[in-house]
Amino acid sequence: MEIEEQNAVDIFMENRTGEERPARITSFGPLYYEAHNLAAAEDTNTTYLHPGGDSNLNLEGEGFEIGVFDAGHVLDTHVEFQNGNNRVVVGYDVGFEINYNWHGTHVGGTIGASGVRGEAKGMAPKCRILSYDWSWVNQEILSGNFGDAYLSNHSYGLRGWNSNGNVINAAYLGTYDNWASNTDEVHYARPKYLGVYSAGNDGRNNNPEPIYAGYDKLTDNSTAKNNLVVANARDIWNYSGGQLIQINAGSSQGPTNDLRIKPDIAGNGTSLLSTYTGSDTAYATASGTSMASPNVAGSLILLQEYYFKTTGEIPLSSTIKALVFNGAKDAGDIGPDPIFGWGFLDMKKSSQIIGENVSNKTIVESSILNGEEIEYNLEVSEGIENISVTICWTDPSANSLENAEDKDASVLVNDLDMRIVEISDGEIIHLPYTLSLENLNINGVWAVKADNSKDNVERVDFMATQGAVYKILINHKNSIENPTVDNDELKFQNFSIVVSEGSRINTTLSNDNVFDLNNNAFHFYANRTSLNLTNHNNYSIDKLEIYGITGKLLYSKSNIGSINSYEVYEIPKFGILSIDYNNKKFIRKFVKK
Repeated sequence: MEIEEQNAVDIFMENRTGEERPARITSFGPLYYEAHNLAAAEDTNTTYLHPGGDSNLNLEGEGFEIGVFDAGHVLDTHVEFQNGNNRVVVGYDVGFEINYNWHGTHVGGTIGASGVRGEAKGMAPKCRILSYDWSWVNQEILSGNFGDAYLSNHSYGLRGWNSNGNVINAAYLGTYDNWASNTDEVHYARPKYLGVYSAGNDGRNNNPEPIYAGYDKLTDNSTAKNNLVVANARDIWNYSGGQLIQINAGSSQGPTNDLRIKPDIAGNGTSLLSTYTGSDTAYATASGTSMASPNVAGSLILLQEYYFKTTGEIPLSSTIKALVFNGAKDAGDIGPDPIFGWGFLDMKKSSQIIGENVSNKTIVESSILNGEEIEYNLEVSEGIENISVTICWTDPSANSLENAEDKDASVLVNDLDMRIVEISDGEIIHLPYTLSLENLNINGVWAVKADNSKDNVERVDFMATQGAVYKILINHKNSIENPTVDNDELKFQNFSIVVSEGSRINTTLSNDNVFDLNNNAFHFYANRTSLNLTNHNNYSIDKLEIYGITGKLLYSKSNIGSINSYEVYEIPKFGILSIDYNNKKFIRKFVKK
């Protein structure tokens, strides 16, 4: 009954932008309740990180920036953005004209309103918002003005249906198109940047040619690999037996045509009270994935802030995504599905993984070279039963399928594989989730545990056996592609691994950072200031090169000769060392200690 009532409310709210959402529709009219951003922050456990939250972390996004791309600009004079200098910077556009817009202002408030009106407080109330329109998105993200921002919000997308409810082009729905390909290319060029996109509000519309009836409604950027696509959920209902997490029926369903898990995550976007453009003190209530997306994007600022405070580094975007997927509250089907993605955002669990990483390694950022197999030891604390391990990587962009005959072809370029090996009486291999139409038809559930050759994220869930030994095994299919590196031998793929509470990654006994093509021809040590190389065998070094995290060549020196020791200063945190000697090649990854 409750679902039917709320569906009636959803229909009532269509084309009533800016109006307050009623609690119920009755025979004598709508009944209203008070709704606000605060409820959204509480549902995602973002308030856990705020001042007064149980974490005692007091995170508010101060010193961090986020881009807001929308139909127009955020109203920078609103009272909610006056708790600091230049809280909102308007007009960072190519040939811009200032155009204050209600939608962009509402989104900006959900991200960063200071809380002058307490129930409208944003997720990161002290962050800095860089406000753009949606005209030159990729160019502006790659520009110098955007250099200190590592997140952006995009609460818009191309229409899949016209005003009469007729689909514009069914073959376009779920297809990896030019926009998706370009979005992936931008992410690959900036590996620490993450774009957060709304999934769309076409959940009630009908795709006449779906992958599966009632699904397959995503368009353009929502089909990309490297961004984070957000579905719209309702307020969580807490009751004595647990929690009820419901999707808003208007939220667009995935998956993509190649059966990737999209949307990625759900946030609260139903009836959010936020800033409005009527005046500097105006507020309005709105619903949709446009509101769920900034609920998530603003929350992720705090994850970046916390990671930076504990490590002194900005995380890879794949790390943020892995934290989100590993800590999500399961909703809908068991495991991932094309409605909620990996579930409902849970900032408490994601942030606790960062906290544990200070003393116990729960997060690893590394890379895999062509032909390499990496093994980590996974240690599980006594009494811990449920374990989740997630690997995520920013994949090179694939060719658009917009004009291709086969629009269902896989767009995964580098197919990394992760397995959890359990050794007790025998050996058990724990597999990751993947979506399966066959499993849906037979068992009524989208996800099955099997080899995943579609997604650039894999998560393995398993029940731990006390006394067992666990290993994380990572390898790859085919050859690694890296468009930033010309030498096939040096091509690599960065990745991030995150493990759940009560487990930790032991890299000391792993073979990571030990892979090379010619055993141990050289010895080296990378400290905070330099890389120190020892040439015990006095090989004649023809060339020494160092590549950075994006594949960019950072250092090159030829004809070094048979010098016994060599030192390179100003090295990156993570890099690839390549040495040509005696018509051979030595390749080794390194991480600064």
